[in-house]
Amino acid sequence: MLINAAAPPVSQWLSDAYPESSPRAGVPVGLTTKTAVLALILLFPGAEVLVWIGLYMVFYGIIYALLENDMRRILSYSIVNQVGFMVCGVGIGTQMALNGAAAHAFAHIIYKALLFMSAGAVMYQTGRRKCTDVGGLYRSMPLTMTCGMIGALSISAFPLTRASSASP
Repeated sequence: MLINAAAPPVSQWLSDAYPESSPRAGVPVGLTTKTAVLALILLFPGAEVLVWIGLYMVFYGIIYALLENDMRRILSYSIVNQVGFMVCGVGIGTQMALNGAAAHAFAHIIYKALLFMSAGAVMYQTGRRKCTDVGGLYRSMPLTMTCGMIGALSISAFPLTRASSASP
């Protein structure tokens, strides 16, 4: 399950595989790691070791995402980072933490698919993968820019963009 969740020390497969998939195949990639999170929620709630594994994933993912320039590799490392938060929640094991991990997994599938679709559209239109090679897309691709901004706001937990931020 930890391999499927891209947990260390075997998390490199995710950042190597996801960016190399076709733009169309890149959309459902976020589902793989979420099945592992669901399995962890069902089988290992409250396992303290998951808190430490999740924390490592959080920092590993964000540091490598910050160092990367390839759009889809950044998104792949971001998956490791976000799944790390979910794994931490499973490790904490309280009902609120498990519900938060499950809600985060649900929302993450949606906004990460939107971000992968936006990156795929940019790659398709420009033929470029590096963030430094594209610019001014708001003029030539305003709909893609809007979708990318919605995904970016969602991953940042901006109010009204996350399923877990809605009150009952």
